[in-house]
Amino acid sequence: MKASEFQIDANSWNDARQLTAELQREHSLRLADRDTIKNISFDYWDNDGGTSWQDERKGDQFTGALSKFQEDIPLDDVAADVRDFRNLASLADEFNLKMPVAIIDHKLPPLPLLPRKGWRPLAALDPSLSRKGVEDMFGEILEISSMGLNGSLLLRQEVQDAFFSGLSTFLAARIAGVRWVRKARGEEIPGARLLTAAAGGGGGSTSGEGRISGFQKWTVHTIGVGYSLYYSGTHACRTGAIYLNAPTTPVDVHLPMGTLYLAANAGFGGGYVWDKSVITVPNPTPAPGQPPIYYTKAF
Repeated sequence: MKASEFQIDANSWNDARQLTAELQREHSLRLADRDTIKNISFDYWDNDGGTSWQDERKGDQFTGALSKFQEDIPLDDVAADVRDFRNLASLADEFNLKMPVAIIDHKLPPLPLLPRKGWRPLAALDPSLSRKGVEDMFGEILEISSMGLNGSLLLRQEVQDAFFSGLSTFLAARIAGVRWVRKARGEEIPGARLLTAAAGGGGGSTSGEGRISGFQKWTVHTIGVGYSLYYSGTHACRTGAIYLNAPTTPVDVHLPMGTLYLAANAGFGGGYVWDKSVITVPNPTPAPGQPPIYYTKAF
């Protein structure tokens, strides 16, 4: 397969839809489980942002469906996002609360919000996980004014639908992209490689240890100069934006395989401005030996 022939093939779409459906089923089975909520203090609020998926997956019924793909497709970042989202959804269900989302554009689905990596408001949280404590937690997650996004609280079911719909698209690109690179190892795919990483998707792996994640090098051109670039997955956004590189313009970045939004600190006072276009990674290269080039009109 030549680099220019990359596409999300039917098998990858089917695998992504099946995997997402299994994750949703697991989610429904575990929702509002008191044992799940009690375990949040161990799985979610650790000082170092949590332990690795490999360490946690024993007995972890949040991400079990991912195990069948783990040998071929790097999914640490997805596992972290799924686990954190389900923890928040379990709390929302337990205390009958709406969930925090970001609005990139009213024409786009709401973007579920996850806490930044390493976030730990445990000291302000009642050990019994009171409604007031969880409301305060969700309020902190919703403090995203510096990110250039409007925040809102929506019904849990609506937020779940948005999360898993975005995740299905993200997974299709990840699965197809990694298979594309593996299949074409014998020929040059400019900018595409498999490397050790601690970030991807909505929020990155909770581990700094070396599992493999698929990236592709891109060159991004912006309207302004001197900006730093950030990204989010289409299924969820961390309240601490995931840094890519600086300064623009142009600037080379290594984007994780998936479906993404880009942002830059191009707003007033260094606030973030978001590009509303969805970027699919990997992407065919424009010329032999050249990485994909992206021109944003947003910043």
